[in-house]
Amino acid sequence: MKRDEVLVEGVRSISTKVEGKAARARSGSRAAQVAVTFSGGVVGLLDARDAREKTWAEVLGSLRATRQPAYVEVDSKTRRIKNLLLPYRSVVLDLRETSRAGDLQVELEQSHAAHFLLRQSEKFEEFRALLENARRSRQAVLLTDSLDGSSIIDVRPTT
Repeated sequence: MKRDEVLVEGVRSISTKVEGKAARARSGSRAAQVAVTFSGGVVGLLDARDAREKTWAEVLGSLRATRQPAYVEVDSKTRRIKNLLLPYRSVVLDLRETSRAGDLQVELEQSHAAHFLLRQSEKFEEFRALLENARRSRQAVLLTDSLDGSSIIDVRPTT
């Protein structure tokens, strides 16, 4: 089973495709599919009939207009966008161990929120190394928190 593709990229283009007569007859409505092409060429799909996905298309359009990256999870089989989050672009000011078994609290220059890299993350060592290097070099990273804000789920150097 293929895993979801995780992208942290800008949006190259967004287009809407209205399905043909056969698809309309099956679904009973004029379904519109939104195709989002990311900077690296990956295409993710959204269903404009779904309120959440319609909002995601609008958010992705805004990110495209302002040349900001998005964190997206794309189903490798269906190409549907399953998750959309907004990464922080910031310099790492400090990394501190928390009282919880080796978890790290990350302080960012451009955020007042508490960001936590949890030891249980399968990418803990990779992300820790990226964060430490970014702190030492004063280079910004793209950091994405989980939807509930409880933990860091992605860290990437800025390009």
